[in-house]
Amino acid sequence: MRINRIRIVNSTRKQDKAQRVIDDFLAAYLFDSSADLKNLSSTLVSQIPFHNKWCKELVISNLVDLEANLKGGLKDQVRALYIDLNLHEYSYSLMRSKRWYIKIKGIYHLRMMKYQDAIGDIKHYIDSENPHLRSAAVMALLILEDHEPLSMLGKVKGVFSRLDEIRILEIIKTKKLARPQDIDTWLESDNPSFVILTLRIMAYYNYSPKHSLLRKLLKSNKPKIRGQVIVLIRLQYLHTFEKRIILTFETETEDNKLEILKTLTVIGSEYSLLLFDKVIFDLTAPLEFKLAAMEGMKQVDSEFLEQKFEDADEYYQKLKLHINDPHL
Repeated sequence: MRINRIRIVNSTRKQDKAQRVIDDFLAAYLFDSSADLKNLSSTLVSQIPFHNKWCKELVISNLVDLEANLKGGLKDQVRALYIDLNLHEYSYSLMRSKRWYIKIKGIYHLRMMKYQDAIGDIKHYIDSENPHLRSAAVMALLILEDHEPLSMLGKVKGVFSRLDEIRILEIIKTKKLARPQDIDTWLESDNPSFVILTLRIMAYYNYSPKHSLLRKLLKSNKPKIRGQVIVLIRLQYLHTFEKRIILTFETETEDNKLEILKTLTVIGSEYSLLLFDKVIFDLTAPLEFKLAAMEGMKQVDSEFLEQKFEDADEYYQKLKLHINDPHL
């Protein structure tokens, strides 16, 4: 125990010492216009145990932080240093590891340092059976590719997780990527998770695909696809789908029934009032459904709501009070 503690202390001291040298070097490298950059790089390598993996990792960690926080030409200097120190070769060596989590680390380095020469090698992993490795490759390619990066998504055969969807949408937002012109065709994919991702991407772009495609997807045997279509109908205010989703209500899953009620609250007309009324007085309907239906009735026809529950019993009066003031 004592020997291990001593080793940890010594290791920490080495890292702290190396970090101080790296800090001084980076300050001179980035902000001293009179510095000889080539000699500075050689000096850094000679002053720290650069041959050790932990030291290379430490330098890369510093460069990644700088690349993420600096702007303009300083970013270019950081990337140039990454190559000048041959750290891209170290990242490649990690990507060639047999261990998937080490491969991911290498891909992460190359992605964060915007090393576009690695695109071809990273592409090999978008079909990996390991979901973590596949996800890392997809995110890296979205960052590194300049020409229609989103087109790569349709080539991924694996499942897109909810976390993948969030990350992809964040990259789209950060890079301000244009909506793919052929995005409608994505809805015809055999990969259900890709179809769901596509519907969410369409929602982000405030884009409504061909209605014939949405009608087809409303008949999908995948509940999550149907649910996401219902959400898109709501977000795009597609009133023409009102009667269609009313007809599917009884056969839908519980989650999708709730989405239908929320959607009819936005696009509904007098046709929706009958469904709202039925749900509210259905003794077996969950409370969440009743509240959603009553909110829908309020939004579609508030006068009808007041008349309907003018003489209702205490239970329904409480529901109405809650709809009018959720804090009660």
